[in-house]
Amino acid sequence: GVFYIPLVIFIIAATSNAVNLTDGLDGLAIGTVGIVSVTLAIIAYISGNVELSGLGGGSTGSIFLNEAMNANAFSASFDFRTGGGSGADGLTFAFTEAPGVGGGGGGLGFTGLKGFAIEFDTYSNGGVDSENHVALIQNSYNNHLVINNAIPELETMAWHHVDVTMDQGHVTVAMDGTTVLDHIIAGYDMSQAFFGFTGANGGLTNYHTIDNFTINTG
Repeated sequence: GVFYIPLVIFIIAATSNAVNLTDGLDGLAIGTVGIVSVTLAIIAYISGNVELSGLGGGSTGSIFLNEAMNANAFSASFDFRTGGGSGADGLTFAFTEAPGVGGGGGGLGFTGLKGFAIEFDTYSNGGVDSENHVALIQNSYNNHLVINNAIPELETMAWHHVDVTMDQGHVTVAMDGTTVLDHIIAGYDMSQAFFGFTGANGGLTNYHTIDNFTINTG
């Protein structure tokens, strides 16, 4: 009804600020993160897409498939959009050894998870002199294996379509039909990985929304 959108905004803002308030208290932040995860799951069920972070400062979110899959050879596609706020931080498509929620802010909800991610970053994090870039990262937001900042502006709330292919360490990423990353990861081996998405805000904020996710492995 007419109150649905204001209610969703209120829930996301309330839960993200609850994380900020309880983060320094032993044992409480994990419970708050659980509440955030349930909220995101409800929103995904109702609306058909996933909002990884609202406009609350310091909000961090992730969503992963609940079963490990072969990440040595796969093709995945999804749509994303970001913007609507004051301008940070970004989101990732991740394939990791275990699901979870990583560091917030510039950590994009990924840093601290063991694995790889395609990041769509809208702030100059990790020593990168660009507030608009796509990159392949490993384990942390500041470990860039390859980066491309010659891409269209991301913070417009326009939907972008992404295709990711992996073939025994050779990863390619196309955004809106144009190849933006093409890289071979030396020594790559992830026969079992969890696929998902992460996103985060820091002092500056944006929406980070995912839709139409598909994946095939083999």
